[in-house]
Amino acid sequence: MKQDACTVELVPFAAIDPPALVALINDAYLRYKILSAPRISLADFLDEAGPDSDFLIARAGGHTVGCAMVYPADRFFAAAAANGTRHGSGSIEAAGAEPPAEAPCTPDPQSTLPFAGDLADALYFGLAAVRRGAQGFGVGQQLVANAEAVARKRGAARIVLTTLREFGLIDYYARFGYHLVGTEAYPAGHWAVTVPHTFCYMEKRL
Repeated sequence: MKQDACTVELVPFAAIDPPALVALINDAYLRYKILSAPRISLADFLDEAGPDSDFLIARAGGHTVGCAMVYPADRFFAAAAANGTRHGSGSIEAAGAEPPAEAPCTPDPQSTLPFAGDLADALYFGLAAVRRGAQGFGVGQQLVANAEAVARKRGAARIVLTTLREFGLIDYYARFGYHLVGTEAYPAGHWAVTVPHTFCYMEKRL
């Protein structure tokens, strides 16, 4: 089925519709049967996004079909660390769920994760989602390309992003020049994921 032409607009946090984007993100993540709860709650979305973030909003046929957050990486990961997590505070936990005691988010001293060093030259690409009915039409590729354009315009030298290996997106992002720079392993039950899973950090130098 052919989809209407897609346009992507950069929108400041103050101008987005958070409940609508939460619904879109949760709809997109229904494709992943390894999740036992929605991807994100409204409270976690507001906590993860932050007032100084911007969103790429993809529209087709008068409907919002995709979104992605762009955020200075140093501020994003600093805020995550301040909240006691390794990354976005909401991540993919169920709303109100507590991380299990057996899976603390503690740093690995041997890690080569992107936020182990200076991230002043990086833009973070997160909360990326494409509505299920719009998947397979290049919307995700447009979000990635627009994020890179934003990064270049702002003088960033690289983009960093995170994903679970079990979502099958490592090769997808590799097609656009992203490479794996670090991983963290977690047991089943962490973040409401029903299987053991690997959290992956990727980056692309621009």
